[in-house]
Amino acid sequence: QMKVFLEPLHRHKVRTWAQSGVRFVERGALYSTTKVEYEEYGRFYASVIAGLFNGQELKDFNPIFEDPKSIAVNLKTAKKINYDVPPAILNSAEIYPKDMRERKKK
Repeated sequence: QMKVFLEPLHRHKVRTWAQSGVRFVERGALYSTTKVEYEEYGRFYASVIAGLFNGQELKDFNPIFEDPKSIAVNLKTAKKINYDVPPAILNSAEIYPKDMRERKKK
């Protein structure tokens, strides 16, 4: 279904943003944000628990988990619409499709 939706946009060189995440970038959207990995949640809560075990008071903790989002970019789509992804984005983005990641490293 995404292909049917995205094809006219690609044909007219429209840059696309998927609000719903990486799965749409994998299917052809140009950009989206990535979701936090569960490992990040684990580190946050582990640091709170470790602090409590080491005598810190609960009132001394920041209760806000900073969700470290990053951007996902589909290089195949960028090429299709003749869009040069800025180097600052390329250097920090997750690259899709996955086979393009290897090419970026070389």
